[in-house]
Amino acid sequence: LFWWVLLPRLGRQQAYGSAVMHLFFTSLHTGLLGVLLLLSPKLWYPQNAAGAGLWNLSPLEDQQLAGLVMWVPAGLVYGGAALLLAGLWIRTSATREARDALRAV
Repeated sequence: LFWWVLLPRLGRQQAYGSAVMHLFFTSLHTGLLGVLLLLSPKLWYPQNAAGAGLWNLSPLEDQQLAGLVMWVPAGLVYGGAALLLAGLWIRTSATREARDALRAV
């Protein structure tokens, strides 16, 4: 649902700015949580320790890997989506300004 609300649809071109802002704030808090999981010296979710052995990792290594994945690849996805939406926002605003300038003439 998060992505469905953010991605462009017909008639929602004015929402590009808010979508970029939402992606920015989402990347901030998910990135911060990823860094905290990565750098934490203790296990946050001991219930998840059982699955770490399947990958030959200690529970703390599993948590650190999860934090790294949450921070770097997820941040790249959020950043890429924000850049795409910002580009669409700039393009539609330039098109709108040109159209308004032609109407004024």
